[in-house]
Parts: sequence; C-alpha cells; structure tokens
Amino acid sequence: MKADALSLAATLNSSEVDVYTIPQYQRPYTWNTENYEVLWEDLSDAYAEYLKALEENRTPDYYFLGPVVFVKNSLKRSFDIIDGQQRSTTFHVILWYLYKRLTDETEKARIHQILTFLGKEAKLKVSAKDAPVYLKIMQSADALEGNSQMVESANYFRSKINELLSPDSFSAFLREYTQFIVIVADDYGKAWDLFIGLNGKGEPLNPTDLVKAYVCGRSDIGEQAGQIWEEKILPLKADSTAYLLFLARYKAKKFVTENALFKEITKLYPTTITTLDISENSEIFHWFWHVDIDGIPKHFSDGLNITSDGRKALRVLRDLGRRDFSSLLFQYAAAFGKKSIFDEAFLRMLASYQIRMAISRKRSRERKFVGWFSSIDFSRSEDGDPVDENEAQKIRKCRANTIIARILRADAPDDATFETLVKISGYHGNYPARIILRHHEEGERGNRTILDYQLEHLMPQTGTDYWYAEAAVIDENGEIDTNAYNNIVNNIGNLFVIDPTTNNEVKNFDYGVKKSFYQEHLKDWSIARITADPRNNWRRTDIEDRAGEIAYWAKEYWSL
Repeated sequence: MKADALSLAATLNSSEVDVYTIPQYQRPYTWNTENYEVLWEDLSDAYAEYLKALEENRTPDYYFLGPVVFVKNSLKRSFDIIDGQQRSTTFHVILWYLYKRLTDETEKARIHQILTFLGKEAKLKVSAKDAPVYLKIMQSADALEGNSQMVESANYFRSKINELLSPDSFSAFLREYTQFIVIVADDYGKAWDLFIGLNGKGEPLNPTDLVKAYVCGRSDIGEQAGQIWEEKILPLKADSTAYLLFLARYKAKKFVTENALFKEITKLYPTTITTLDISENSEIFHWFWHVDIDGIPKHFSDGLNITSDGRKALRVLRDLGRRDFSSLLFQYAAAFGKKSIFDEAFLRMLASYQIRMAISRKRSRERKFVGWFSSIDFSRSEDGDPVDENEAQKIRKCRANTIIARILRADAPDDATFETLVKISGYHGNYPARIILRHHEEGERGNRTILDYQLEHLMPQTGTDYWYAEAAVIDENGEIDTNAYNNIVNNIGNLFVIDPTTNNEVKNFDYGVKKSFYQEHLKDWSIARITADPRNNWRRTDIEDRAGEIAYWAKEYWSL
C-alpha cells in the first residue's frame, strides 16, 4: 500500500490504469446542496489566492481535496474507488461542464484526456443507478431534468461554471493546483480495512499520515525528511496530530482546527513551516510533555538546570494536562532559546494560571492563546535596551514575561477568588485540589518530591457518634445532618497526603487512637505533625482553619 500527494490531473489520469470504477456495492451519488456549495466556495477562495500568487509572480499554494483510496485491478487495468467516490464523481461532473466552456485547445485536450480513455470511453464508471444521468452530463451542456442527487449537483455546477469569467484559467488551477492524498492498495482486504478506518468504524487514519505523505513528498531537504519523521514525529504516537496542530497555529498565527490541519500545512510548507521547524519544535513538544523531568537536562549537551520549583510547576502542568499554551512554547523558545521554556519564572507563571483556571472549573482554549500572543514579537528590541546582547536578551525576556503574566492574570480568577475556591474545594470531582495538597505536603516536608501517594481523611468518611459530635452536625433533637458531615470530611482541610503503602487500620477510630497511629507510622508526614499539636482536637473548626491555611499558601505560591 502506498500514499502520495498528487494533483487532480495525476489522481484522475493515472498512467497505471485505463479506467476508474465505482464498485456496484457502493452507494449511488448522495452529495447534497451543502456538500457542493461548501466545495465550490472553497474552490473559489483557493482560485482567488491562485490568481493573486500569479500576479505577484510567486508559486501558488495547493488546495487539498482530501484522501481517496483505490484498489488496483491489474487484469482490467482499473482502479476501483473504495473511498472518495463522491468527490471523484463530483470532479468529473465539474470537469465535463468546464470542458465544454474551454477555448484554449491545449487545455481542452488535457481535460478531455482526464475524462476519457482513448478519447471516446468515459474514464469514470459510475454506479448503474447514476449511469443514465452521467451519460447526459457527458453528452450535453444543457440543464438536466429530474430529481436525483446527481441531477441537482450537475445543474448547480453547470451554472457556476457558466459564470466563470476565465474558464481556461480556472481549469489550469483545478488541474494542477488542487491535490488529493492518493492511497493505492494492492488488494481488497487491505483497501477495505483502510476504508473502514476512514469511515469511523475502526482505527481511523491518523491525520499525521497524510501530512507525512505531503511533507516527505515535497521535502526541502531531500530524503532526510523521512528520517526526521521516523525519529521525531512517530515517537509522539497519538500526540503527533496534536503537535502538528500547535505548530500550525504558531506558524500560521491563527487558530487551526484538526479538520483544516492538512490544508493549512499545504499552505505553509515549505516556506513558513520547514522540515527543520517540524524537527526542532517536535523536540520542544516532546521534552515538555513526555520526557521524564529528571531526564530533560540530558538532552542539552551544554547542561540545563531546572530548579526545584520549576520541576514542581512542570509537574503541575503535566498533571493538569492542559496543553492549550503549546503554541506559546514554540514562540517563547524561538525568541529565547529552547532552554528558556524550563525557566522557573516561565513555568511557575503558566502553572499558576492553569491551577487557578482548573480549581474554578474554567477552561482556557487554544484559540485564546493564539489570539493573545500571535501578534507579539518577544524578540523585538526597544529604545534604551543594552548594547550587550546577553543583557538585552534578559531585558526582552523580562518584558515578555510581564506581557504574558498581564494577559493571563486578566483571564484567571483573582487572588481573593482563587483563595476562596481552594478553601471550599474537596475530595470529590476536584482533581486540582489533589495537586494543591501534594505540593503543599512537599513544602511541609522540606521540598521533597512526592510521586506516589494517597489521600487520607483524618475525620473519617464513615461517621460515628464520636465524629458526628466533633463535626457539630447533630441538632437539638439528636438528628444527624449527614450532608453537612460529608461536606466537612471531604473538604480540603480534612485531607492529607500520606504514604500509599501505609496499612491504615484506624480509619474511623476516635481522634486519640488515630493520632497515635499517624505519629508512629507516618512520622515524616504533615499529618503526624498536625496531630501532635496539643491545640488540635480535630473538630470542625480545626478543619476550617487548615483549609484557610492551605488556601492562603496556594494563593501565595501560585501568585500571578
């Protein structure tokens, strides 16, 4: 099986075969108004860009038409169209009406060669149901009568083609500057597996595969592109598409959806996005999101020091999994070097923003980061900057951090709101609270890194008469407010990070028994220190006080 990025002419007029066949088991033509109106609007926009490029004496961009899957029938010298029959049929319809309007004889001959075998037989063999309508399209330039989908499509494109001011120019654009990703399978088994994937019933075709076919086929550094792809992109596995999306957003300076990724890459490569860009930024993405934090410095031959707080901030970012700022990573590294993305100030700024957004259940979006920073040049010098480049770089970085912090601060919860949200956060459905507790515990233990842990409820989740009284949830009639008790015990102030291997056998015992257990078995953990304080009896007020202390610490530690 092979995949290539080919022009429309090369796709529909392959020298390997004589005809293209839509297998009879495939559905007949089904495109509706929305399908072909969107296609024509996109083609019109791409054609306008094509004309502009010609006027400016530069090479036009290609317009991507999507993937098609063929299976080769060597005996019949045909390609059976397994996926892409709707688009293939549509372009034959367009080309037939276009052919009848052409005045340039050379262009007319080229289009006729695409449409026919030996100048007579139609090169496309449509389904039996569509064959009568398709024959009329071939033979006449008149509008068609009938109520089939193909009739409606034909009449739509006929009217659009007739409105063209320069059909010869449009034909040249369509023939050479629109492209398919053509996937040719050797047999039906392989083609069917791929067809199932493309149609969402199995493992989907990774968009990265299409980008690879395009980039490697047009490499600006020759065969090295394939090697770079194997070594830098494929190891990202499922993240490869996410990486390319962030790269496209960074380079295009606009938000790009996954559906538009291939189209955008074809516009940007190899001028705005080079193979070297793909390689170097993939390293940044891989180091930041995948490489073990302790192993990151090994990737820098001249050394790299990530501070303790920098490591914590990076772990917070990874734990939260909010990668919407990845395009900013590329921009920052381009301005200040790859090492700069591991600066403590930069990492803590991002972590502070993300933890504040997460605790408030607000989600920033990639679209925001692209919009905020795409027009900012972090490497720009200003009047009064030092002459010495090293000093000037420090000034520019400080200026960039100030700008980034100002923008993030305007979007995130303010200090008072953040402190309140932390104070009322709890055990259930609030993963950021766990992150806050872990990092608070690390500080309590002298900045020791905690990778594996469990959360302990000091006031137990399963209440007893003793603990209901300590929580003050028993009314004057002796009724227990279990909802109030659950809110108290699951509050962040009652939660402690402890050793996951500790076999806790005193889960709902009285406070005196529990504190003795903690002081014996968890001596190095804050739960032992807290319970050793004679002022604590672990009542409701103790929990509220500790929640307040953690919230204040979080506000100060993740200042923005």
